[in-house]
Amino acid sequence: MIRKKQKKLKKQKVVIRKGEKWINEKTGEIIETTEVLKYVEEDFNFHKVWIQDLIRILNLTGSKALQVINYLLGNMRNSDNTVSTTYRQIAEDLNISLFTVTKIMKILQDADFIRKKMNALYMINPDIIIKGNRNKRVSLLIRYIQIPAQKHEQNKRKRNDKTNAKTCAKNSAKVA
Repeated sequence: MIRKKQKKLKKQKVVIRKGEKWINEKTGEIIETTEVLKYVEEDFNFHKVWIQDLIRILNLTGSKALQVINYLLGNMRNSDNTVSTTYRQIAEDLNISLFTVTKIMKILQDADFIRKKMNALYMINPDIIIKGNRNKRVSLLIRYIQIPAQKHEQNKRKRNDKTNAKTCAKNSAKVA
Protein backbone atom coordinates (compact mmCIF):
# COMPACT_ATOMS: atom_id res chain seq x y z
CA MET A 1 0.00 0.00 0.00
CA ILE A 2 1.39 3.38 -1.03
CA ARG A 3 0.72 6.21 1.35
CA LYS A 4 0.52 9.75 0.13
CA LYS A 5 2.62 12.27 1.94
CA GLN A 6 0.33 14.05 4.39
CA LYS A 7 -0.10 17.74 3.67
CA LYS A 8 0.47 20.27 6.40
CA LEU A 9 -2.77 21.86 7.59
CA LYS A 10 -1.52 24.75 9.71
CA LYS A 11 1.40 27.11 9.63
CA GLN A 12 2.66 29.64 12.12
CA LYS A 13 3.20 33.21 11.13
CA VAL A 14 5.38 35.56 13.14
CA VAL A 15 4.15 39.15 13.39
CA ILE A 16 6.82 41.67 14.33
CA ARG A 17 6.48 45.43 14.65
CA LYS A 18 9.63 47.26 15.59
CA GLY A 19 9.51 50.12 18.07
CA GLU A 20 9.62 53.44 16.28
CA LYS A 21 8.89 57.09 16.99
CA TRP A 22 6.56 59.01 14.72
CA ILE A 23 6.29 62.79 14.76
CA ASN A 24 3.10 64.46 13.61
CA GLU A 25 4.29 67.37 11.45
CA LYS A 26 1.20 69.51 12.09
CA THR A 27 1.00 69.17 15.87
CA GLY A 28 4.54 68.12 16.76
CA GLU A 29 3.11 65.22 18.76
CA ILE A 30 5.46 62.23 19.17
CA ILE A 31 3.86 58.80 18.89
CA GLU A 32 5.85 55.81 20.08
CA THR A 33 5.19 52.29 18.86
CA THR A 34 6.22 49.16 20.70
CA GLU A 35 7.64 45.90 19.46
CA VAL A 36 5.15 43.07 19.20
CA LEU A 37 6.14 39.44 18.80
CA LYS A 38 3.22 37.13 18.23
CA TYR A 39 2.64 33.70 16.75
CA VAL A 40 -0.53 33.43 14.71
CA GLU A 41 -1.78 30.08 13.46
CA GLU A 42 -3.30 30.27 10.00
CA ASP A 43 -5.13 27.47 8.32
CA PHE A 44 -4.66 26.60 4.68
CA ASN A 45 -4.84 23.75 2.21
CA PHE A 46 -8.29 22.38 3.08
CA HIS A 47 -11.97 22.96 2.37
CA LYS A 48 -14.13 24.64 4.98
CA VAL A 49 -17.77 23.64 4.87
CA TRP A 50 -20.52 25.31 6.87
CA ILE A 51 -22.43 22.12 7.39
CA GLN A 52 -25.69 23.65 8.68
CA ASP A 53 -26.05 25.70 5.50
CA LEU A 54 -25.11 22.76 3.31
CA ILE A 55 -27.64 20.48 5.01
CA ARG A 56 -30.34 23.16 4.71
CA ILE A 57 -29.76 23.28 0.97
CA LEU A 58 -29.58 19.50 0.59
CA ASN A 59 -32.93 19.17 2.36
CA LEU A 60 -34.61 21.40 -0.22
CA THR A 61 -34.45 18.79 -2.95
CA GLY A 62 -34.28 15.05 -3.63
CA SER A 63 -31.51 12.66 -4.64
CA LYS A 64 -31.05 14.13 -8.13
CA ALA A 65 -30.20 17.41 -6.43
CA LEU A 66 -27.47 15.67 -4.45
CA GLN A 67 -25.99 14.43 -7.71
CA VAL A 68 -26.04 17.96 -9.14
CA ILE A 69 -24.50 19.44 -5.97
CA ASN A 70 -21.78 16.77 -5.97
CA TYR A 71 -21.15 17.55 -9.64
CA LEU A 72 -20.83 21.27 -8.90
CA LEU A 73 -18.54 20.69 -5.92
CA GLY A 74 -16.44 18.20 -7.88
CA ASN A 75 -15.98 20.67 -10.74
CA MET A 76 -15.47 23.75 -8.57
CA ARG A 77 -12.25 25.66 -9.14
CA ASN A 78 -10.61 26.08 -5.75
CA SER A 79 -9.06 29.39 -6.72
CA ASP A 80 -12.36 31.26 -7.10
CA ASN A 81 -15.24 28.88 -6.20
CA THR A 82 -16.51 28.90 -9.80
CA VAL A 83 -17.87 26.10 -11.95
CA SER A 84 -17.76 26.39 -15.71
CA THR A 85 -20.55 24.24 -17.15
CA THR A 86 -23.95 24.33 -18.81
CA TYR A 87 -27.24 22.78 -17.74
CA ARG A 88 -27.04 20.54 -20.79
CA GLN A 89 -23.53 19.36 -19.85
CA ILE A 90 -24.65 18.55 -16.30
CA ALA A 91 -27.67 16.66 -17.64
CA GLU A 92 -25.53 14.62 -20.04
CA ASP A 93 -22.78 13.87 -17.50
CA LEU A 94 -25.25 12.78 -14.81
CA ASN A 95 -27.79 11.15 -17.13
CA ILE A 96 -30.57 13.39 -15.74
CA SER A 97 -33.18 15.22 -17.81
CA LEU A 98 -32.46 18.82 -18.78
CA PHE A 99 -35.77 19.84 -17.18
CA THR A 100 -34.70 18.34 -13.82
CA VAL A 101 -31.27 20.02 -13.95
CA THR A 102 -32.90 23.38 -14.77
CA LYS A 103 -35.32 23.00 -11.86
CA ILE A 104 -32.54 22.02 -9.43
CA MET A 105 -30.24 24.84 -10.53
CA LYS A 106 -33.05 27.37 -10.00
CA ILE A 107 -33.67 25.94 -6.51
CA LEU A 108 -29.95 26.20 -5.72
CA GLN A 109 -29.88 29.79 -6.95
CA ASP A 110 -33.00 30.69 -4.92
CA ALA A 111 -31.36 29.11 -1.85
CA ASP A 112 -28.23 31.23 -2.53
CA PHE A 113 -26.01 28.17 -2.89
CA ILE A 114 -24.82 29.39 -6.30
CA ARG A 115 -25.04 32.54 -8.40
CA LYS A 116 -24.77 32.81 -12.14
CA LYS A 117 -21.86 35.08 -13.09
CA MET A 118 -22.46 34.71 -16.83
CA ASN A 119 -23.54 32.06 -19.29
CA ALA A 120 -22.02 28.71 -18.27
CA LEU A 121 -20.17 30.20 -15.28
CA TYR A 122 -21.50 29.82 -11.73
CA MET A 123 -20.01 30.73 -8.37
CA ILE A 124 -20.63 28.63 -5.27
CA ASN A 125 -21.36 30.67 -2.15
CA PRO A 126 -18.10 31.02 -0.18
CA ASP A 127 -20.19 31.33 2.99
CA ILE A 128 -20.96 27.62 2.52
CA ILE A 129 -17.74 26.12 1.14
CA ILE A 130 -14.26 27.40 0.39
CA LYS A 131 -10.72 26.13 0.11
CA GLY A 132 -8.35 28.55 1.75
CA ASN A 133 -7.93 30.87 4.67
CA ARG A 134 -10.05 33.64 6.14
CA ASN A 135 -8.64 36.35 3.87
CA LYS A 136 -9.51 34.34 0.77
CA ARG A 137 -13.02 33.71 2.11
CA VAL A 138 -13.59 37.43 2.68
CA SER A 139 -12.25 38.27 -0.78
CA LEU A 140 -14.50 35.69 -2.46
CA LEU A 141 -17.51 36.81 -0.40
CA ILE A 142 -17.05 40.34 -1.71
CA ARG A 143 -16.97 39.03 -5.28
CA TYR A 144 -19.99 36.78 -4.63
CA ILE A 145 -22.07 39.62 -3.21
CA GLN A 146 -21.32 41.72 -6.29
CA ILE A 147 -22.96 39.15 -8.58
CA PRO A 148 -26.52 40.33 -9.27
CA ALA A 149 -29.52 38.40 -8.00
CA GLN A 150 -30.84 35.60 -10.16
CA LYS A 151 -32.66 36.70 -13.29
CA HIS A 152 -35.44 34.15 -12.93
CA GLU A 153 -36.39 35.70 -9.57
CA GLN A 154 -36.41 39.16 -11.12
CA ASN A 155 -38.48 37.90 -14.06
CA LYS A 156 -41.01 36.31 -11.67
CA ARG A 157 -41.36 39.62 -9.85
CA LYS A 158 -41.82 41.52 -13.13
CA ARG A 159 -44.49 39.04 -14.27
CA ASN A 160 -46.27 39.29 -10.92
CA ASP A 161 -46.11 43.10 -11.05
CA LYS A 162 -47.59 43.09 -14.57
CA THR A 163 -50.33 40.65 -13.52
CA ASN A 164 -51.13 42.76 -10.45
CA ALA A 165 -51.20 45.93 -12.58
CA LYS A 166 -53.61 44.30 -15.09
CA THR A 167 -55.83 43.06 -12.26
CA CYS A 168 -55.94 46.54 -10.70
CA ALA A 169 -56.71 48.08 -14.10
CA LYS A 170 -59.58 45.61 -14.67
CA ASN A 171 -60.94 46.21 -11.18
CA SER A 172 -60.81 49.98 -11.56
CA ALA A 173 -62.49 49.68 -14.99
CA LYS A 174 -65.31 47.65 -13.42
CA VAL A 175 -65.78 50.25 -10.68
CA ALA A 176 -65.92 53.11 -13.19
